[in-house]
Amino acid sequence: MRMLILVALICGSSITPGETPRSGRWLAYEPAVVRLAGMLRVVPEYGPPNFGENPETDEKVQVPMLTLGEPINVMASPSRNLDYEALQNVSQIQLVFSSHHLASADLVGHKVVVTGRLFHAQTAHHYTPLLMDVEAIRGATALSE
Repeated sequence: MRMLILVALICGSSITPGETPRSGRWLAYEPAVVRLAGMLRVVPEYGPPNFGENPETDEKVQVPMLTLGEPINVMASPSRNLDYEALQNVSQIQLVFSSHHLASADLVGHKVVVTGRLFHAQTAHHYTPLLMDVEAIRGATALSE
């Protein structure tokens, strides 16, 4: 507990002495690389031009999501380039794949392990408060995860 409070105070989290996180473990935003396990899903959402304000005319997009087995917390990250707020009890994360790094369709609906960098939502294209820029994704096995 003392170590958690010390880490939270150093990193600028909103935890105060005597307070404990509601649930889950504490992670850091980018540039830290994290590894998370969960269920890979594809969720339909509304896209441009109005992101759900006009469902008849808005584009329908398929958004890759990781549903975590256990919620996580992310420490605040105030710096000259980033000003991300602390998030607690996060159980779903939008995954962002670069054009050369697409998830295999056969992983959808299965437990996966995803490695990447966490960042906070910034645009209307971000459907969850927390997102991950994916560096690697693989199927999880019962023996290793």
